[in-house]
Amino acid sequence: MPKPQHAWDIRELATTQKGIFYFAYVIIDLFSRYVVGWVLAEKECKHIASLLFSEAIARHGIEPGLWVHSDRGSSMKSDTLAQVLAELGVTRSFSRPHVSSDNAFSEGAVQDPQVPARLSREIPISSSSAGLHAGVLRLAQ
Repeated sequence: MPKPQHAWDIRELATTQKGIFYFAYVIIDLFSRYVVGWVLAEKECKHIASLLFSEAIARHGIEPGLWVHSDRGSSMKSDTLAQVLAELGVTRSFSRPHVSSDNAFSEGAVQDPQVPARLSREIPISSSSAGLHAGVLRLAQ
């Protein structure tokens, strides 16, 4: 059986308030296109990404040997996330520099017009400044 492979990305989502954005972190399984985990936050942050991966891997009982592909964003390349993934036995891979189509699976999943609409129906948007909204860290069941 092939090793599991996931891809992930972070997408900025506009709100109805001018200048207010949220960030959707989405991890998908490349074989099934199942959303393994996601979170909506007020900022892009390596600590949120690390927490998302830790909880998604624990929730789904993923064994060491997972491969995760991403683009070369600051959260994706962070030492904090690298350390968490190494402790979990996850191997990282990255898009080639300046090649936007290398992470097409997760880019496509996050840019699907239904994803922001589905998230906005499922998550109450409040004017919190805590970074993560109360109850927002909801991983796929």
